[in-house]
Amino acid sequence: MMVVIGGGGVIMPIMTTQKVFAQPGGGETSQAGEGQQIGANATTTEITATEENEMYRWTVDGNINPPITLMPNVNNTITVNNPTDTVHELVIATAQGGEEGELATSMDVQPGGKGELSIMPNATSSLRYYCEYHPQTMLGNILIANGTTTMTNQTQ
Repeated sequence: MMVVIGGGGVIMPIMTTQKVFAQPGGGETSQAGEGQQIGANATTTEITATEENEMYRWTVDGNINPPITLMPNVNNTITVNNPTDTVHELVIATAQGGEEGELATSMDVQPGGKGELSIMPNATSSLRYYCEYHPQTMLGNILIANGTTTMTNQTQ
């Protein structure tokens, strides 16, 4: 699932098997076809569910619940690894939270499995990430980079 957010508000994603681009302000959507280039500087972040002292957390590059930096106006893919013994679901939401603030989700990632979500932010809105099933311990902030910000927690 692909979601675009912007200064004119947020349009909730349409559930589909194709990637969807929501265009705030215009109210129209367009879909990327097979093989279409989404963005020249597409980024990938790998996030892993971990369990320590009977408490679940997200880790990125060994850091617990770190801020994740996404690049604006390009396809940012987040790969979710779940080596634990329970189901996790990565959710990206607006800072306001609540179900109405959900922008993208990995859907359920089963024990031993992997999931993925894509998001294309086009504004500097405050975002956050969390696990649908463990929102008190598996959570963090998402920063939208500007032209001078160095990417952190990103792998190419």
